[in-house]
Amino acid sequence: WLGTFEAPDYGHDAWKNPQQVRLARDFVNRNGNRIASLGWWARFPTWILGGCLVMVAAAFCAQVAGPVAAVTCALLIAVSPNLLAHGRLATTDFGCAALMFGSVFAFKVAIDRNRPSIWLLAGMAAGMALLTNYTALLLLPAFALLGLYEWLWRKQPLKDLLVGASLMSASIVFILFVGYDFDWGPARYWEGMGAIYSRTVPDFSFYLMGEILAEPAWYYSGVTFFLKTPELTIFLILIAGWAVIRSAPLRPAAVYLLTPAALVLFASCFDQANLGLRRI
Repeated sequence: WLGTFEAPDYGHDAWKNPQQVRLARDFVNRNGNRIASLGWWARFPTWILGGCLVMVAAAFCAQVAGPVAAVTCALLIAVSPNLLAHGRLATTDFGCAALMFGSVFAFKVAIDRNRPSIWLLAGMAAGMALLTNYTALLLLPAFALLGLYEWLWRKQPLKDLLVGASLMSASIVFILFVGYDFDWGPARYWEGMGAIYSRTVPDFSFYLMGEILAEPAWYYSGVTFFLKTPELTIFLILIAGWAVIRSAPLRPAAVYLLTPAALVLFASCFDQANLGLRRI
């Protein structure tokens, strides 16, 4: 019903090997007479996730600093050049960012309210993020660090955190099973990760600041962030950092925002595929 396209050829040798680029090219060629409609439906989920990101980020700010901050946050996200650019592409990067943010926010709400239903919801969001992009695996150490923070600094009961983590884990595993059509989801997920990260492209070159590099640079993502992020956005980030330093009530929220971001930037230092800002 999504445009009545011809289904992918699951008998193709590129599906069995697998070789996703060949399979994708075959699928596009078989629907070549409806390429515009195909592109529209491919981008549609990213548009929906973009709207969800705006609403979830606004809800986060409303909880931390009130309605004015929520509206300001929503407006800034809605007009962000980077998010506008990536929010219209049929890639997994924007969806991964939106679902990672949503799962971290749900994790925070689950700790604050300690309801089983919210713990399960946080696990569902994390599971969908994992299905979207393998970068979301960084949620696992992020949740571990945030849990330690809640236990050691905010004195949350360890029993509540462990019960909540168990509910989240069960929800994540269930979503992985659903995502892989109940075909041993976690095992298939791990198999897919091994297949992707074991592949290399011979003689691949990297481009940064006018230079062609033969090897990936550990500082690539950090540099591209400052080069491609508007000066006004960086200025606002600095203002937010100063506000966190001056205002103690904002610091717990800052921990939740900075922990996953720091992990993503740290992991990018070991990235063997410097593909641009979309990687972070």
